[in-house]
Amino acid sequence: MWKRLLSLFKRSARKSPSRKSSFRKSSSRRRKAAPRRGARRRRRPARAKGRVAAKRPLRKKLSRKKPAKKKPSKKRLFKKRLPKKRPSGKKRRPAKKVGQAQKKVPAAAEITHYFPKVRAAVLKLRRPLRLGDPIWIKGHTTDFRQTIGSLQIDRKPITTARPGQDVGLEVLREVRQGDKVFLMEGPRR
Repeated sequence: MWKRLLSLFKRSARKSPSRKSSFRKSSSRRRKAAPRRGARRRRRPARAKGRVAAKRPLRKKLSRKKPAKKKPSKKRLFKKRLPKKRPSGKKRRPAKKVGQAQKKVPAAAEITHYFPKVRAAVLKLRRPLRLGDPIWIKGHTTDFRQTIGSLQIDRKPITTARPGQDVGLEVLREVRQGDKVFLMEGPRR
């Protein structure tokens, strides 16, 4: 059977040159190219059967208006606004002199460390402190007042402390390193 197929194949190979020439002649005719996949086709407007489409009215050409000529503008003079008058019933504060500045109170001490479990702070003193002195602790997040209840140096209680000493102080609230301690004027206990 395979011999029969082989002989058929050989016969078709002999006839192929004539077929090729005829194929070439037919290929010279151009075929219409198939539309590309996904290409859009133009839709023709649907015509109603038996009806004549109504003609659209012709549009008239609109004539453009010429822009109006600008008149030369007159220069306006602006008046200076005067400050509003205040009612005379209120008293005015006296103006500060140029050379006069507010007095800055120097800090009595600076906090160098804080122990949260014991609620104690270590102070580096710049001015002398005593038991019962009212102080004001001011910092970035801290701002409160208290009186000195206990002072210690090396875990030994003391009543007065001199400048330059590192002193332990029991505080009412949490303080931070770098907070300032100001000595307030008031009655001492």
